[in-house]
Order: sequence, then C-alpha cells, then structure tokens
Amino acid sequence: MTDATDADRSADLHADERAHFMATMGFECHIEREVGLGQVRVEDYLSSAPNWPSTAVLLTFADVLIGVLASHQTAPRISVTSNLAVDVVGPLPPDGELSLQGELSKVGRSMTVGETVMRATRSGDLVATAIGTFLASPRPQDVSRIPQGRFQQTARVETAAPTLAAYVGLRVLRPGLTEIPLRPDLTNATESLQGGLVALLGETAAQTAASAALGQAAVVDSLEVYYLSAARVGPFRAAAELLRENLVRVEVRDPGRDNRMVAITTARTRPAP
Repeated sequence: MTDATDADRSADLHADERAHFMATMGFECHIEREVGLGQVRVEDYLSSAPNWPSTAVLLTFADVLIGVLASHQTAPRISVTSNLAVDVVGPLPPDGELSLQGELSKVGRSMTVGETVMRATRSGDLVATAIGTFLASPRPQDVSRIPQGRFQQTARVETAAPTLAAYVGLRVLRPGLTEIPLRPDLTNATESLQGGLVALLGETAAQTAASAALGQAAVVDSLEVYYLSAARVGPFRAAAELLRENLVRVEVRDPGRDNRMVAITTARTRPAP
C-alpha cells in the first residue's frame, strides 16, 4: 500500500533513512503542477525475463506516483492503495529507459483514482499503463502532513543481488508458491509490507505456476492486485491457482496473523519473449 511520511522527513514516501528497498531501483520522481513524473532504467535487476519488465516493478512505480498525488488530496490522512492494475503492452526499449506520467482521474473526499502511463523515453512508444484506486486510511494514527511542492528519492543504493526479488528475500518454495519476510526496509509508513512487494510476491507465484504448466519460461503481461488488509506480521505467502492456460489467480496471506488474506491477485501470462 502507498503511504506518506511525516513532514519533518525529507525523504520520499517509500525511500527513507533506513535505506529502503526502493533506493536500489533507481527510480527518480517529482511532482509538477499536480502531475507525477518519473524516470527509470529497467535493467536485469528489475526484469522478469530478458527485455521484459517485472510487472510488479512497474506497479510499484505507479503506486508511488498515484499514491503521492492521492495523499495530497486526502491530507492530513494518508492514502492507501485499494487496488492497482498494470498492463504491459510491449517489450522494453533497447536501452531500458522509461518515462512515467501519473495523474488523478477522480478526486473524492476519501477516494481517489489515478492513472500512470509508461513510455520508452527515446521513442515515446507505449510500454505499459496502470490504473489504481486509493482510499484515505481510517486509522487515526495514519495522519501526515505532506510536502506539496516535491518529493524525492534517496541516492541509489548499489547491490550485488541479481534481481529485486533476491534482494528483498523472496523465495520460491515450489512453482506457484512464494514467500517473503517482513523487514524494516520493506515496509511503508504504516509499518506493513509495501504494496509493490505484495504484487511481486503474487507475480512470482503466477509466473512460476504458468512456467511449470507451459513447460517453458512465462512472463506476466497483466497484473491486478486487490489489497484486502495490511501485511503486518509475516512471513507472507502467495499461492497460485491456474484457472486456464494464461490466467492465474493468486491469494496472498499472512500466516503469522491467523492466515489473514492480504491480497487477491489476477495475472495473465504469456510465453517469455
């Protein structure tokens, strides 16, 4: 879920002084006239297959851009993600450089809806789109004043991990079953697992289940996540169910919290390009 920081912290919502996992992703973003703008190079670290981005990684970027704009509207209440969907419509450009633009489509007293468009920086070709719904948190402690002019990431942190999944400790227990721990650097401002990592847990479960069924590597080109409750204890598990050849349903649960359902994810897959 997307949450905001306190006003006396200069770091962005998702990358604070604890060397948050977002700092390893190289995502640069800011706000201009109520539009969220981002720039990133998607390399192997952020990919699910050669020349194919991790759909959950793109969801994370959309979560940041739309979430910041939503939290500006609901301030002082923090906005949290209700659901987010990402569709990848084409492969990465040769240089991996993407430009992102996020805007709000609907603004209500407690609910906002926003969209993010992701294009190849050089050619302008469309790579992916995202749409999400955000709600003002009902918890009284989830209150924050948000800097209106800008937000920024910490400096990029280099890591020897080959992929983001490896860096955050995500494990594939078997095809279709994945697990991730709760660490301080993987949380949002409400101290629960960041929504992009919930999506990554689900994407990996769907991808490995589809790959096993297909007999070759598969990728996820459409991912929709419905966030049902905060992931607060862990380690969290995602279990995939193959509904048909290219459609996977994933349940993300928190075994440490009475096996509570954290999210339901649907993913469409295709053979890896």
